[in-house]
Amino acid sequence: MRNPSEVQMTDTLLRALFEGCREALPLEACGVLLGARENAIIAVTDIRFIPNVAADPRTAFAFEPRAWIEAAYAAQKSRREVVGFFHSHPSGPPLPSASDIRGCDGSGCHLIAGFGPCEAVRAYKASAEGSWTELPLSVR
Repeated sequence: MRNPSEVQMTDTLLRALFEGCREALPLEACGVLLGARENAIIAVTDIRFIPNVAADPRTAFAFEPRAWIEAAYAAQKSRREVVGFFHSHPSGPPLPSASDIRGCDGSGCHLIAGFGPCEAVRAYKASAEGSWTELPLSVR
């Protein structure tokens, strides 16, 4: 697939993402984005929350291994693919932090839901070298 140029998702999925992240406050929520890639478009058709097992889940996230494997298997079983990941910043803007940049392998897209100073979400494509580029997020 070429480098993605846009991320698409429904308003219903975006609301579910915010609701799940809000329920996790004051901790960071995290999970996977399921869907399909067509040309340079990433179409998100489902989200899966994965328990955050980071040492300090207020400021970092780490997937619980068994739930991560189950989400990847569910995607394969439903003929979808893991097209990206998401996490929240409970008291900050939806901008990649230093630990986000260090921890990304450059696959798929990454959504960050920020809860401070206002609620917002942004989509990014990260490179394996650590640079992040914001992608347009089309909500329909």
